[in-house]
Amino acid sequence: MKTPSNDAINDDSVQSPSHAWRRALLSPTLLLDVVVIGLMAGLPNFVLPQHVRPVPVQNVNGTWVHVFVYDAPLASDTYTYTLNDSALLVFTLLGPLAVAIILSVVSPARGAVKAWLHSFLWMFGTTEMIVSCLKAYCGYMRPYFLEECGFSDALGTCTSIGTSMTGYERGFRSFPSGHASNSASTMVHTSLRLMGALRVGHVPRKVPLGRSGLELELDGLLTLLCLVPILLAAWIAGSRVHNNSHHPADVVGGALIGGSMAVLYYTRYFQALFGPDSHRPRQP
Repeated sequence: MKTPSNDAINDDSVQSPSHAWRRALLSPTLLLDVVVIGLMAGLPNFVLPQHVRPVPVQNVNGTWVHVFVYDAPLASDTYTYTLNDSALLVFTLLGPLAVAIILSVVSPARGAVKAWLHSFLWMFGTTEMIVSCLKAYCGYMRPYFLEECGFSDALGTCTSIGTSMTGYERGFRSFPSGHASNSASTMVHTSLRLMGALRVGHVPRKVPLGRSGLELELDGLLTLLCLVPILLAAWIAGSRVHNNSHHPADVVGGALIGGSMAVLYYTRYFQALFGPDSHRPRQP
């Protein structure tokens, strides 16, 4: 009986998907990565002070007038959010995880599960860190800021600050959008992983059209299907403007940050798209 080589023993295509996931989750470096990434993502919210701008008002003939380009009511006061935090968690975490599990079954490759875990976690943590730092530093007002702070025309100031600044400070965390950055990072990463694992652009996929000798190319359709997560991210980002939670610049900035981190960490851990080994991770 032939003994399998070490490469065969360590190859995801030989192992069951459950074995591949178990090896990846029990990797000695994963726990350390999780701790470091957790600190990266969480510390800015506790360490960095929130920049609080003065309320933009001016006194005109004895009357206080707020100088604010656009003040809209908070969406949750008038109708339900398009996507609440629980739904965002499903789309941006559980969705990509489900795709990764399916790909480990239909397109296994040695080390791909471990590479996906590390690239996804580092991408997510770096995105969170950058966004949290910018929110604290910029202190940009949300579209509903004046309504939320209870601005009084008679007093020329906000009346709903209360004894705690926490709720008041949230009104200054508009730029960049966390929903847009999280959805862009996770969905772009998922689209890239789909195209890589399915070897789009390298493995030809054609369907014969009867006896005519003609063939229907499926690469274009498959590419479009792989881009569905990115379209979903665009919808999530747009919903933040639709619900009056963010200005358009907030979601554009968040999407650029998240998308950039997705491309950076995907290309760090996986081989180039459209090549013969696009389904495989880079060798350490």
